[in-house]
Amino acid sequence: MPAHEKQMSGGIAPGRGLPRALLLAALCSVAFIAESRPATAFEIFGIKLWGSSSDEDADIVDPLRYSVTIEAPDADKDLVKKLENASTLKADEERPVSGSLGLL
Repeated sequence: MPAHEKQMSGGIAPGRGLPRALLLAALCSVAFIAESRPATAFEIFGIKLWGSSSDEDADIVDPLRYSVTIEAPDADKDLVKKLENASTLKADEERPVSGSLGLL
C-alpha cells in the first residue's frame, strides 16, 4: 500500500511517529517538573524513613517533661560527666515522654 493511501486510511504517515512521541515525552516531562515539590519527611505505616517532622510531640499522649540530676558525692567530676553522657534518660531530657509510664 502506498504511503498516501495509508495516511488517508487513518494510519500514521511515515516519519510522523517519532516527532509525536518526542512531543508527548516533552509534554509529560514539563508536567512532571511543574508538579514536583521539595522532598519532605517520608512516612510509611507510621515509620519515618528519612527527613524530620515538625510535629514530633503531637503524637505523645499526656506529654510529661522531666529533669535528671546525677549525684555521686564521693566521685570525681570526670566520672559524673561520663555517667551523664552515658545516661539515656539524661540525653532525652529535652523530649517529653508519654505520662509517668513513659519514664518506666
